[in-house]
Amino acid sequence: MTMPGPLFEAPRQAPWLAPYWEGLGVGELRLPRCSVCGRWEWYPVESGPACPDGHYVWEAVGPLATVFTCTRVDRPLLPGITQSYMTGLIVTDQAPDCRIAALFNESAGPVSIGARVRLSISGAGESAFPYFTLESMS
Repeated sequence: MTMPGPLFEAPRQAPWLAPYWEGLGVGELRLPRCSVCGRWEWYPVESGPACPDGHYVWEAVGPLATVFTCTRVDRPLLPGITQSYMTGLIVTDQAPDCRIAALFNESAGPVSIGARVRLSISGAGESAFPYFTLESMS
């Protein structure tokens, strides 16, 4: 299974998420950290981190991650989606406290909890969309 693009159009209107989408557009996964305590935070909120006087500092993290949980979706849940897909949560090596939603490409074999995966990006620029492939594919 190749990943030609997202299964649905990802919401990109939230201005506080712009650094995330901009990073994907240039091939990076960027995550926010608190400028005061240095804690990674995903999903970021519009008001910023909880620390007084803190703001988000967006930093690129490496492409490697571990599957925290996963599930196959065999029934259509969204209009227009007819194919099965594998989704779940990943934990990047640099931000182990963050659980990030992920779409998986299973062309190298089945994805399972604990599997090592690597970020891949479908599209470019404003149409970039992340998905993860088994590390053995790299």
